[in-house]
Amino acid sequence: MKVLFLSDFHWDRQSKSISFSEILMMSKEDILSHPFLKKVSYYYSIVTKSAPTLLVLCGDVTGDGSCGSGYVTSLVALFKLMESDEILVRFVAGDHDKEPFYSTVCELFANSKFIKEAKSEVEDLHGVKIFGLNFEQSSSKKFIESVNPKEKIDILITHCPHNMRVLLFDFQVNIIVTGHFDFKVINPLNKLFISLSNDFPHVNFAEVEFSPYSQQYLINYYFGKYDYQDFRYFNFVKKETELLLMSTNHQSFGNYKTDYDLLNNIEYQNIIELIYRRKMFNTPISKKEASIITKVLIGSGIRVSERFIKTYVDIE
Repeated sequence: MKVLFLSDFHWDRQSKSISFSEILMMSKEDILSHPFLKKVSYYYSIVTKSAPTLLVLCGDVTGDGSCGSGYVTSLVALFKLMESDEILVRFVAGDHDKEPFYSTVCELFANSKFIKEAKSEVEDLHGVKIFGLNFEQSSSKKFIESVNPKEKIDILITHCPHNMRVLLFDFQVNIIVTGHFDFKVINPLNKLFISLSNDFPHVNFAEVEFSPYSQQYLINYYFGKYDYQDFRYFNFVKKETELLLMSTNHQSFGNYKTDYDLLNNIEYQNIIELIYRRKMFNTPISKKEASIITKVLIGSGIRVSERFIKTYVDIE
């Protein structure tokens, strides 16, 4: 089974001029040829090339920080293409999915055989158990703790703020995938963690393939630029406790600030493991440890904050 993860969409501003009734009447050919839906066609080309069993959208699907909100017509157009191709889709709300726009999409596809919102309950899709947390839910420690199913799940889909992400490792889960912030492929506590962060005009997305014959995952993580067809790729394999880079076409190694070092950020992984264990045993972090932790780079120019630490444990 192949799962494709996309997140944090940037739609064409002109698509807002398309009426809701007009988008509902459009055929597949109309959508793919419409000059105001070029980004819908672009994302559709990514899906078509990947040919996934399941497409997962990890939030900010009707709007984002740069293009605003209310891009219902673009998302509906993409969903119409997915239904036409009979591709399963699951999605969650991000912080820029405002009302009534997000609910309008949910209601429109409420009876769809293929397209559904991923909710905070276990759903079995072709033997793969998935669980969804939207931005609001994943922003609440109380909510996360209250809905933890206490059973093994395969994929946790979310749009989680950075300072709440360690709580996700309380789930009995194999793979955690989030939108909203940063790009990562790491393996804290032997749980595969993938983060997507589309900083337009750059685009990144990930594929995970489940092998039916062994307990391993194949992970393909792609970086590209909108309207370019060439992507930098990083191909990993996860075998039990190991996450191994198998191949890449990215040549810049040796510098901590390269894409690879930020993507497979072992220092950040170690911090998640340290803070998680301190949280489990209710043991505070010393000021000296905190001063070291807050020097660790998460993304380009972004470091771990004291707020991140204090979400889980006290600083002495």
